[in-house]
Amino acid sequence: TQAFSFEAIRTLEGYWYRPGPGTLARSALTRWHLRRKNRLHAKRLKASHKAFLEARDEWLSAFSSAVVNGLERYCLEQDFTAGEKAALSDKDWAILEGLEWSNKCAPWHMAKIDHYTMAEQDYPDDNRIMPTRLGNVIRAAEDTLQNTDGDVQGFALRHRTYAPPRIRQQHDQFRTRLDMYSILVFVAGFLTAATPALLIGAVREDDKVWIAWMTVGFGVLAWASYQAAIASAAGYVTALRQMDLYSTSEVGPASSPKPTANEEGQG
Repeated sequence: TQAFSFEAIRTLEGYWYRPGPGTLARSALTRWHLRRKNRLHAKRLKASHKAFLEARDEWLSAFSSAVVNGLERYCLEQDFTAGEKAALSDKDWAILEGLEWSNKCAPWHMAKIDHYTMAEQDYPDDNRIMPTRLGNVIRAAEDTLQNTDGDVQGFALRHRTYAPPRIRQQHDQFRTRLDMYSILVFVAGFLTAATPALLIGAVREDDKVWIAWMTVGFGVLAWASYQAAIASAAGYVTALRQMDLYSTSEVGPASSPKPTANEEGQG
């Protein structure tokens, strides 16, 4: 099955170009993920506003109402109205620049906000949404790379030599796991369908309950493998981001490492 690992990943990402059931579902799933992204955004803003309102009195005890209103605008990610801008002095603007609206919020509120934030970060821009969660996690990271030169698929091959050995090792490990779990999704999915189809008519009535349990077990394995593929993809794209940093001369080496003294002597 290793020969099909790349195609397995591409399929789970949502690259369904050939005619078939996948192309019919692609548009519907893409719309669903776009709506989910928008829902996550709305929930995050709602949770942020609730957290800020509970801390508003504490802010008012330290700063003017104009500054606190400005923090509320930051919390809601909204532009200032003309009246709010007029109410803010140069000193107030300087204070606002040094404040973070969430500093006085309760930690249980921030935990909920962080959950929505992380889920929202798994999505790329609206016009780049993919029909699957795995595809969105990978594309969201790919779209942040600065040194792809228009070729995302060959990015790691071109830039891995610039990265430290630790980053290269992490990249290879997570990519191997991504390959393995992506293949396992299809293997477990096949076993989920094949188990009852092949065994239901060949066993006694008392044994059919065991077939049902086996089918459920393979279905759970397929679901767990997909979740593991998403987790592996998260580590994989983190390694890609680090490679991207080392692709620039300002952060990392721009050429192959220099030979050591022993290597020079051997030469």
